[in-house]
Amino acid sequence: ERSANVSELDFDPATKILSVWYRNGAAYAYSNVGQDIYERLMAAESKGKFLSAEIIKSPFVFPFKKIERVES
Repeated sequence: ERSANVSELDFDPATKILSVWYRNGAAYAYSNVGQDIYERLMAAESKGKFLSAEIIKSPFVFPFKKIERVES
C-alpha cells in the first residue's frame, strides 16, 4: 500500500538499521530498530504516523543520520 510521506523502506535485521526515503527527497537511517518494531511499522495503517510517534520522536533510542543519495 502507498504511503503519503514514505516512498521506500529498507530494514536490515543484522544491523538493526531502518532506512527511510521520503517523498520530499529526504532520506534517513535509524539505528537500534528491532525486528518487532519493524513488523509493527509494516502492519501500521499509516507508516508516516508510526515513524513519527514511535521512532522519530525518540532520537536517543533510535539515533539517525541523513542518507546522501548517490547518483549513478
